[in-house]
Amino acid sequence: MVAVGHGDVARAWAALTAVSTANLCVVAAPGERSLADDDKLEAATGKAVEALMNDRDLGIYLAGPEDGKMRMTMLHLTQRHYDKLAAIGLEHVIIEPWIRPAG
Repeated sequence: MVAVGHGDVARAWAALTAVSTANLCVVAAPGERSLADDDKLEAATGKAVEALMNDRDLGIYLAGPEDGKMRMTMLHLTQRHYDKLAAIGLEHVIIEPWIRPAG
């Protein structure tokens, strides 16, 4: 299934059938994020995210686009992590620590 978030579904279907003989299901999905949307997000935050991931002491082991933000998966969240993520802009990240307080 291919969801078309922006643009003409018929045009997308025609372009896909020109390169694929598979049985395709192409549907309209207004408002869905596109790969281009994710590329823009990565261009805006990518260098900062990459720098954080290269700092092995932070323990951030996975980052990727999700719902218009970058999901940052890490071992735990400390004040140092929070301050560095805040510098990127907390509105741009989803913080997901593996170790969390009990309760």
